[in-house]
Amino acid sequence: MKLTLWQKNCGAFKKSGDMKSLLFTVAFGIFFTTCSTSENNTTSVGAEALDTPTTAINSEQRDTARKPSVLSGEWQLTAMPGHASNWNKVPILHLDVDSAAFYGNTGCNTISGRFLVRGASITFDNEIMTTKMACTGAYKEQVFLDNLLRVNNYSINDTALHLRQLDTVKMIFKRRPI
Repeated sequence: MKLTLWQKNCGAFKKSGDMKSLLFTVAFGIFFTTCSTSENNTTSVGAEALDTPTTAINSEQRDTARKPSVLSGEWQLTAMPGHASNWNKVPILHLDVDSAAFYGNTGCNTISGRFLVRGASITFDNEIMTTKMACTGAYKEQVFLDNLLRVNNYSINDTALHLRQLDTVKMIFKRRPI
């Protein structure tokens, strides 16, 4: 029996089924090597970039973007319309627009989280971290947290920050002196 050069060098793969397995394995390996190589050459893009519409920025918008946000800073709650203002400690929100983060207190517990501002639109991430101290008295901390999650726009008049849900003012803050 005369053997071909391939059969001499690859004697273990004499059966045609074994040859098909070898070819499948080689093709499979090439496919995954190619895929892993292309993965290593890609650039990751954060979720915020995917959600951001791409529009041209004119020079006026660019100049405004460089100015510190009037929204950034420390705000002290003065009222939640429709709810009593009998908190144990005055609720405070410290907003940092550049890092999209906030911290403060609810009038009882310490809070922190993230928020998003686009123009006059503001939304607070529903994953707000809070301490879990027992809150005593008539003040309802959950109303403060619920209102914070419901707001979707804001306005600043003089030194007052109005957080609203559509046209309804949910919370009014005054800028806290430095």
